[in-house]
Amino acid sequence: MSGRARRCLPALAVLAAVALAGCTRPALSRQDYRARVTGYCAAAQAEQRALPAVTDRATLLARLRRLRAINRRLTNRIARVNPPIGTDRSHDSAINIGLRTDRALGRLTAALKSSPDPAAELAGRRPALASAATNDAHRWAKLRLQGCVGGPSQALADTPAPRA
Repeated sequence: MSGRARRCLPALAVLAAVALAGCTRPALSRQDYRARVTGYCAAAQAEQRALPAVTDRATLLARLRRLRAINRRLTNRIARVNPPIGTDRSHDSAINIGLRTDRALGRLTAALKSSPDPAAELAGRRPALASAATNDAHRWAKLRLQGCVGGPSQALADTPAPRA
């Protein structure tokens, strides 16, 4: 090995160590994780409250599309958080709640688009939506994220029918 290579070797080792250390993020503590996710949920709930009231089919569909965007944004923000060590399954469960809600929103939006009577369609699906919201509230509580109860799945269950 030449002298020049021997002089550069320690610098390369330091550069490699810095690059590797920068690639991993430290896991959050459980309290920080809960605080961050609860903050994300609170922001999503504030966005939900700002949604326009339902007056007809067009505003109902617009509300559902916006609710789906809020849900996706919340799910993506939760997915980017680095969970505490040993809580990967709980973190995955939190993401799955958002994915289930997204699928329900998509199905409901598609059904209401093609339905001749959106109010009747929504009324027919309301028991299943309420049940899903209750199950999601229970899942959030099991994850010790009670601040997330009342999120997009609850807003979906509480969506009012359009006036005729």
